[in-house]
Amino acid sequence: MTTQLDCSIGFKKESAYGTAITPDKFIEFTGETIEAKLDFGQGEGMRPGSRVARLDRRRLNKVDAGGSINMEAPTKGLGSLLEAALGAATSTALVDTGVYQHVLTLTKGALGSYTIQKGIPLLDGSGVETYTFPGSQFESVEVSFGNSDFLKIALEMMARDIVRDVAYAAPSYPADLELFSFVDGEIFLGTDAITVPTATELATTSGAAVANIREGNVKVANGLDGEGWNLGGAGKRTRANVVSMAEVGGQITAELDSTVTVDAYLDQTTLGMVLNFTHPSTIGALSAPTLQIVIPALKLEGGVPSSNGGDVISVQSDFTALDNETDEPIYIVYRSTDATL
Repeated sequence: MTTQLDCSIGFKKESAYGTAITPDKFIEFTGETIEAKLDFGQGEGMRPGSRVARLDRRRLNKVDAGGSINMEAPTKGLGSLLEAALGAATSTALVDTGVYQHVLTLTKGALGSYTIQKGIPLLDGSGVETYTFPGSQFESVEVSFGNSDFLKIALEMMARDIVRDVAYAAPSYPADLELFSFVDGEIFLGTDAITVPTATELATTSGAAVANIREGNVKVANGLDGEGWNLGGAGKRTRANVVSMAEVGGQITAELDSTVTVDAYLDQTTLGMVLNFTHPSTIGALSAPTLQIVIPALKLEGGVPSSNGGDVISVQSDFTALDNETDEPIYIVYRSTDATL
């Protein structure tokens, strides 16, 4: 018997775009809106005596699918989703036995496709129905953090199709699946030099962590073209979405205890950001689960303070990451016990 709580989402990287395979990785999610987006055509020709659109003139013209997945950031299993969203990854075993470092960057080529399956239980508890989305690609990923909360991940995806004949893949999850939290975090934001991460080392900076950032987010959008409906596809995409210029940016909210961000915005100073989330648990002999986001060069795009009626004044600033032609525009480093992505 099942209950309405027994929903699941599984995924697996495809070897051929749009060919459904059985998922073997599963995520604990807080919400999803993955659905089919079917476009129907209806003939409009008129004939005497007919005042209602005719049954035999209705056709399915286009098959599309996609939506969003929201989740809290876990200390295991997240690297696979980050690879799906950014496209390029290296995985290296550290000297600390059983600990692996995964470094994710933007792909310079094609973005991989995945089969995503969601399991939805029937109301009478008799079982779980499957809705499988082959040819899924991630248009964007957003990492957000706010005080008194867990680190949140939001993913937007496009899919080629929805099929109902793929068998249900019973979910399984890693043991000791813990969550990153705001209390695990620190942020470095300034003009100090950044040493970018390597296959085995985290990024470092000569600056000091700042203590006035209340909340923020970092978002990567791949700029998928959203096309591919060509002759011979029977209304479905005949190819994977291709990437265009990516957009990397986000937003931070800082309490106004200095004018560092205000001046950086007005002067258009180039800043660097290192955002660390280090879980208090231990993996291996002496390591900790870690999620690190590194942006070597960014510009602020707003942030002049306004009075706040006597309350604490904060400044909200958008930012855009830029290519300094030396480093990657963004690095995401994930340390976990996951040997592979």
